[in-house]
Amino acid sequence: MKANLPAGKAGKKYQTYMLIAALAFLYLFSTEVVDRWQQAYQLFAEARSKENSLLSPADLQEKEMLLSAEEKNLLAQLKNGSKKYEQSGIGVYRMLNTNAKSEQIAIESFLPAGEKTVGEMEEFRFALSFHAHFHQLGAFLSADENDALPVSFQKVDIVSESARQGLLKIDLAGDVYILSHGRAQ
Repeated sequence: MKANLPAGKAGKKYQTYMLIAALAFLYLFSTEVVDRWQQAYQLFAEARSKENSLLSPADLQEKEMLLSAEEKNLLAQLKNGSKKYEQSGIGVYRMLNTNAKSEQIAIESFLPAGEKTVGEMEEFRFALSFHAHFHQLGAFLSADENDALPVSFQKVDIVSESARQGLLKIDLAGDVYILSHGRAQ
């Protein structure tokens, strides 16, 4: 069956209008519909990934039990590992002084700078001053950061004093984390 299309100029005009309408349809389809379907697909994929990452209540309870057991284990390790030093400012001083003596460093000043409770731990802040050679300083810092009480140095000031044969004037500021007084027993 043949379509009855107008002949001549009217037929060409009709074909031109059809072509323009088809191009407009393709333009609208490609800019509006495809973009919206793409956005919808992205939202669906995002929702699916969030759904897959969610844990069931049983999984959450199991994970909570594992974390609780790990917390108890870590606290026990901290208590047992720190029997070498008291969980107090005196214990912090003893640890720092022991490590300094092992590197032939004499601590010239030790100033407690306050305590702050962070959960079940106390953050004990301190400042130290001493003279040492560069390699002694490195060994001292390493010994402190790897000892029983967790130390974090916040500031290290080094001043070269040429009159003292290669010795450096060192000022340190740091934090040590100890068990709060109620948890230390």
